[in-house]
Amino acid sequence: MQMELGSVKQRAGWWPTHQQDLLLRAALLQGQEAVAAWEQWQSITDLVADILDLGSYRLMPLVYHNLTRQGVTGPQMQRLKGIYRHAWSQNQVHLFKLNGILRLLTDAGIEAMALKGAALMLDYYENVGLRPVQDVDVFVPLAQRDKAFAILEAAGWVRRDIVPDSGLPLVHAIVLEDRDRGEVDLHWFVYPETCYPGADDDLWEAAVTHSLNDLPLLILSPADQFFHACIHGAAFNSVPSIRWIADAMTILQVAETIDWQRVVQQAAKRHLSLRLRAALEYLVEAFNAPIPASVLADLAENNTPTIEVEEFAALQRQQHDWKVWRRYHFYRFKYGRLVLDGAPYRGPTGFIDFMKEWWGIEHAWELPFFGVRKARTVLASRAMLAANRPQNAP
Repeated sequence: MQMELGSVKQRAGWWPTHQQDLLLRAALLQGQEAVAAWEQWQSITDLVADILDLGSYRLMPLVYHNLTRQGVTGPQMQRLKGIYRHAWSQNQVHLFKLNGILRLLTDAGIEAMALKGAALMLDYYENVGLRPVQDVDVFVPLAQRDKAFAILEAAGWVRRDIVPDSGLPLVHAIVLEDRDRGEVDLHWFVYPETCYPGADDDLWEAAVTHSLNDLPLLILSPADQFFHACIHGAAFNSVPSIRWIADAMTILQVAETIDWQRVVQQAAKRHLSLRLRAALEYLVEAFNAPIPASVLADLAENNTPTIEVEEFAALQRQQHDWKVWRRYHFYRFKYGRLVLDGAPYRGPTGFIDFMKEWWGIEHAWELPFFGVRKARTVLASRAMLAANRPQNAP
C-alpha cells in the first residue's frame, strides 16, 4: 500500500515550531546563517523571562557551543554558558549511574548496549555537555531480561512503571528508579513498534564496541544509530523532541559512512518507512542533509501495510486529538503491529485477549473498570510530573 507524503510543510504533528527552527539553525549551521538565526530568535524570545519548552531548553548547550565557535558574544552567552555547564554536570551524574549499571551487568555476564542520549554523547558529540539527558537507556538481550531485572532490583533499583509480568513481552522497556531518583530505561527491545523474539538480533550483530571507564559497552552501528534517532523523533510528543534533528545531523557529520541500504532495510523490516521518509525529507529540505535521493526513492518503494499507513496518518493529527483518543490509537496500533509480526491474537476476541495481557487481568468484564482506574492514575502522575518539572533551570 502506497501513501503520498506531500511537502513537509503540510505535515503538522511533530515538526519544530518557527522558534524551535531558529534555535536548530543557530545550533547546527555555520557562519552568518547561525548568527542570523540566533539574533532572530532573540528578537522574539526572552531567554530569562520567557518559559521555554523543554525541547528548546535542552538544545541550548549545543547552541552555546556553536555560537562560541562563530565568535558570538553578548550578555545572553553567559546565560547559555550556565545552561551548558549545568548540562555537563548533570550528564556526569548520569554517566556515573550508567557506569554502576554496566559493572553490575558485566559482572553477571550480561551484555549491555547504551541507547539514545548516553550513546550519542559518548560517541558523536564533542563533549558530554552538549547532549543533555534525563536518564540513561540500557539495552540487554531478551533472554537475559529477567536476570537483569533481578540484579538491578537487588542493587536498589525499583520499577517505576507498573507493568504486569504478562505484559512484559508486549513492551520494549520499563523505567527503573534508584533512591536518588536517578532513572534508567531498561530495554529488551529497542523499538516499541517491534516487540517480538529475534526483532533486534541484527542490531546486536552490527553493534560497535565502545567502553566506559574500561567497562565494555556496545552502541548501535552508525546506520542503526541514525535510523533510531530519526524514528525516535518522528513521533507525536506534546513537547516536540527537536533534539532528534540535532542528533541526526550530528551523526551524519561525524560518522565516516552510513550504510544507506541497511537504513532502508530496517525501515522495511520494522514497517516504519513512512515515518523515516518524512523525517529524511525534513532533514533534506530544512538542513540540506547529505542523504542520497535514491534512499528516498527506495523508501517510497517499500511495502507499507495498512496498519503502518493508518498509524502514520494518526500520528500527524494527534496534536488535535483528545488524550483518550490518542491512548485508544496507541493500543490499537500496538495490537495491530503485534499481529502483523506474528503474535497469536486471532478472531473477534483477539484485541480483548491482548488488553487482558497488557493490563494483567483475568476476565474481560474487568477491562472497563481497570481502564478508568488506569486513566485516573496516569493523569494524576502526569500532573504531578508537570508540576515538579523545573523551567529554565540555571
